[in-house]
Amino acid sequence: MRKVVEGTCGECGKAIRRVSDIPLLVECDCYLYCDLCGAKMTPYTPDLTPKPYRAEEELDSLGEAPKSEATVETLFACPNHDPPYYSTRKPMEVMLR
Repeated sequence: MRKVVEGTCGECGKAIRRVSDIPLLVECDCYLYCDLCGAKMTPYTPDLTPKPYRAEEELDSLGEAPKSEATVETLFACPNHDPPYYSTRKPMEVMLR
């Protein structure tokens, strides 16, 4: 007989339920949504041309590089904001029992 297994995401508090005979480990999709507006974010792909990058501690002698909130850990961006909201959140594993 199949039973309902359930768990709660530690990041967003969402209850997740599945029908299964055994405990499951699943991912909550909360990391895909913007913390500010709730819209689904797009995967972040950095511009790989070297011109816009600068060392934050160094003087930008040409003044061509705008400061960005994106880091090497940025995974998603929400374009609904100006400047865009950058997220470093990763999938949260939830144990369903």
